[in-house]
Amino acid sequence: MKIWKVSAGILIALVSTMAIANPTWLETAKVWVQYVGGEEIPNEGMPLATQKLELALEGSLIPGATYEVESVMVHVAEGHRPFGKMEYTSQDIEHGVLDLSKLYAVSDRSPKKGDRVIIEVTMANKVLPNGEVQPVKINTLPRSISLR
Repeated sequence: MKIWKVSAGILIALVSTMAIANPTWLETAKVWVQYVGGEEIPNEGMPLATQKLELALEGSLIPGATYEVESVMVHVAEGHRPFGKMEYTSQDIEHGVLDLSKLYAVSDRSPKKGDRVIIEVTMANKVLPNGEVQPVKINTLPRSISLR
């Protein structure tokens, strides 16, 4: 790493990059959570009876690249207290669809109105226009959805 002092108290550092055998890049992407069929969930939340959600990722510096969700951590919580969590992997996610009934089955209790479902995409694959697949870590805030 090279460091230059430009002016009073300002440092600039240049870090050389290293070749990594299996690179995993950190990317910022928008997570779209919607009902199965494409209708986006409104800010008021989703009905308690909703059992399946569709996930989509958008955002890339490379035009034409798409994302495939590899793993998602989903919590169900009352206020700030989670009472159930489950990690969904690509084997659990069919065509981008999360089955919330699996989460509810392993939770301490059944969800009720006012509870929240928190969805955090932890890993994804970026598919480039040439067909190459790169694993990426997604840098995005968890999506919190109220149950009504």
